[in-house]
Amino acid sequence: MMKAVIEAKAPIINRINPMSVITDAFYSLNMFGTGDRYFRSIITMICLSAALLVIGALLGRRNQYESL
Repeated sequence: MMKAVIEAKAPIINRINPMSVITDAFYSLNMFGTGDRYFRSIITMICLSAALLVIGALLGRRNQYESL
């Protein structure tokens, strides 16, 4: 119910929400089997994971200090 409301009002937020993507992947796998909707969810999760990994690596890198 709530997922449908968010999809109608703000679809971009619903498409990048990890919880929504995971539940959509499991729902489509259960109802329709492996198909276009399932693979779209998996690709979205892979892209989100890669983007967050890159952001984390850039923000978490150490500063190099001059050797004493």
